[in-house]
Amino acid sequence: MAADLGSFSRRIRTTARPESLNEVHELLEELWVHDSLDGRRRIEFESAVAEIAANIIEHTRGDVVTMTLEVRALPDRVEARFEDDGDPVSVDLTTVEIPDELAERGRGLAIAATVLDRLDYRRDDTVNIWTLSRNRTG
Repeated sequence: MAADLGSFSRRIRTTARPESLNEVHELLEELWVHDSLDGRRRIEFESAVAEIAANIIEHTRGDVVTMTLEVRALPDRVEARFEDDGDPVSVDLTTVEIPDELAERGRGLAIAATVLDRLDYRRDDTVNIWTLSRNRTG
């Protein structure tokens, strides 16, 4: 039985490395034990969260980067918030598009922006902050 909506919030703090994706997926599994987001929205949200995590990990360039992920179940949506102390990201999310079908890379942010109701990035001093949300309806 799912918990009351809005009652779940958990956070992990880890070093951004390929193995960290397992921790991200474990945190999402815990979220779904406490939340009843429908199947399609759940898959879309999970895919977007995994994509942002993978991008953070990929762009560490061998540096030691600390990554924090918080997930929350709210009455009208589920949210994820990443913070990392890596290099600033140069991206304009309003112009992200699916690349040519022959391109080997560059689809992740475009897919995330398409399936989420909110995808924001900002730099706050020395921290990158990504906010993702998926509404329960609409």
